[in-house]
Amino acid sequence: MPWALAADKAAIKDEPLFKERKWREAETHYARKLIEFAESKGPKSDRELIRLVLCHDIGRYFRQMTDEAAASLTAWLLDEPDFAAMLLGAFRPEDSPPRAFQVLGQLLSQFGPRSVLGFPGLAIAHAVVWDAERPISKKFTAADSFGFYAANAGQMEFDLAHMPYEAALFLACTEASPQERLWAAATYRGSKALSTIFHTPPYDMPFLLGGPKKIDGHEYTLPNLVQYGGVCGDRAYFAANVVRSLGIPAARISGQGERGGHAWIGYLRSARGYRFTWDLTCGRYEFDRYYTGVTLDPQTRQLVADYELAMKTMQCNLSDDKVRAADCYGFLARVLEEAKKFALTQWGIDQALKSNRFNLAAWDQAIRLCQKGVFDEAYAERVLDEALKTFRDELDFCYGVFHRLVDVIPEAQLRRRQLVHQQALNYFHSRPDLCVAIAEDYGDYLLKIGRRREAYDVFYSAINSSEPRFVADLAIKFTSTCLKDDDPKRAVTLLKGLINAVRKPAYGDPYARTSAWFRLCKCLKDVHTVQRDKRAADAIEAELSRFRAQAPEG
Repeated sequence: MPWALAADKAAIKDEPLFKERKWREAETHYARKLIEFAESKGPKSDRELIRLVLCHDIGRYFRQMTDEAAASLTAWLLDEPDFAAMLLGAFRPEDSPPRAFQVLGQLLSQFGPRSVLGFPGLAIAHAVVWDAERPISKKFTAADSFGFYAANAGQMEFDLAHMPYEAALFLACTEASPQERLWAAATYRGSKALSTIFHTPPYDMPFLLGGPKKIDGHEYTLPNLVQYGGVCGDRAYFAANVVRSLGIPAARISGQGERGGHAWIGYLRSARGYRFTWDLTCGRYEFDRYYTGVTLDPQTRQLVADYELAMKTMQCNLSDDKVRAADCYGFLARVLEEAKKFALTQWGIDQALKSNRFNLAAWDQAIRLCQKGVFDEAYAERVLDEALKTFRDELDFCYGVFHRLVDVIPEAQLRRRQLVHQQALNYFHSRPDLCVAIAEDYGDYLLKIGRRREAYDVFYSAINSSEPRFVADLAIKFTSTCLKDDDPKRAVTLLKGLINAVRKPAYGDPYARTSAWFRLCKCLKDVHTVQRDKRAADAIEAELSRFRAQAPEG
């Protein structure tokens, strides 16, 4: 942990507002100081900004301490300004600072300041993960979890003493008890092929076909999963918690493929010159085309895309000073936005991204203000161009930026929209799922401005050039549009052609009902129902029922 604020310790500790515990006044005072910093002429010091943001956050968060230990905890944090800056800077809107302070107090009480400062990222991660009203587990505490890692740090795969909190979040969320972790570490330590761990629990095929789960009635533990097995979600739980027991941050991920939903894991490793990079392929089936996945952010308890997870962790490879400076410039930009100083807001965002291009909060603020018309079209184009140039390997992120900024182009500028649409298709050509999404966006735009014939052409072209999974999604949308236009015959013609073109699953295939064929047939049955063609609808339903009987839902 860099002690960038060590020289400022005395000034921070002796700040009169802090000595008098006037936290609310301190927050207001330093909010003004931050605006003065932005408005000042001449060169600006990152370290001075970091100090001002820390002082503001001290006022903002210390007033939320409620327990009797608040006085001693505030005194300790004021004496450790760098740790305080890391902790307070880690808070997100979804966090509960009072409970996070309680967790930190428990760690300090049980393990002492030396251990907490010895594993700063790990301690902060436990504070912000275990601050939720619903804890990770009722079987053990945050202190039990932290204690396991601190006691076994020498045997962990990563250096926990220098692990940033953004990575340590995916250790602090471990659901396995310390006893299970010890079993996992003893069983799998030294394993070279982490992908094999995912497949260790035997697959519970009878459950998939509608029977009871073999593990039901037994305690849901890592050893019992090896004995009784489970389906992909259980395998992901097992693999993620085993890998975390080895000191490797891991996340459970899920997504939709051609055969329906699936779960797998991602884990951190060192590769390509980076200390931290995510491998998002463990248990992920390439043939099933899971282009994107989602995981639960351990801190916010919100679902996030796997690419977002990867990008957030990439900043752990930058210097701590750059990451901290970027966070502070990003915070300053939000203060300036609230003060309606938008030219300076833009400057603050640019400074944040200059220090840390992976700062997703700064990207989000820039895009949001472009959407609101606060920033002009020229700036929106610059933001999009910068994203496309900087993140060529993160196509999901780039599509997200494109999707949010394309509507900045006025609706009346059809020719410009057409050009941007074609450029996007060329840029994302390697990702059929994103090409379909772009076509869908453009078709929706055409429908919105009343150009329905062109919208039909866009949807139809995309349907004829896409793989089956996306054919079904778009065809269902196309059908909905036809029905709104009172043109069911057009939908019937399209659906019949597609059903003949895609692969029909075998009876007994447990994934039959998620196949493109099944979904298209179901859609055609609905159209026949609208047409009041009971005979045709009943014939399709009879065929679909054979699949339901052969493979009941599990």
